[in-house]
Amino acid sequence: MIKTLIVEDNLEYVKNTLNNTLSKFKDIQIRYIATTVKEAINIIYNNKIDLILLDLKLSDSSGLEILKELKAFNYIEKITVIVISGDATLINKADYEYKVNNIINKIEKEETIYNKIKKSIDEINYMDKEKIIK
Repeated sequence: MIKTLIVEDNLEYVKNTLNNTLSKFKDIQIRYIATTVKEAINIIYNNKIDLILLDLKLSDSSGLEILKELKAFNYIEKITVIVISGDATLINKADYEYKVNNIINKIEKEETIYNKIKKSIDEINYMDKEKIIK
């Protein structure tokens, strides 16, 4: 199972879009939902997380702070991160500085979101198989 953390302060978006989309995957387990940077960082440090769906605009700070923390402790290479935002500037910064796995624009259709998440899951599964072979 792919242990997933959703970092999103818009719980309606989580309920109506992300949960609907993620429920279509048999190998994803939503383990945690955080609404603040502090809460998310605490979860990441104290649990094994395979996938993070990360909103870049949170009520207490920017999701970029989480990416910065992940990079500082070399978690960025161990955890697959998909950023979520409608802000092109934040998206570009996240992609350029942190090389995130994928980007979801909040206005995208569920089918597009599904395909982006599927691509990331396929990469996680491929990396897991590579570890077993080595």
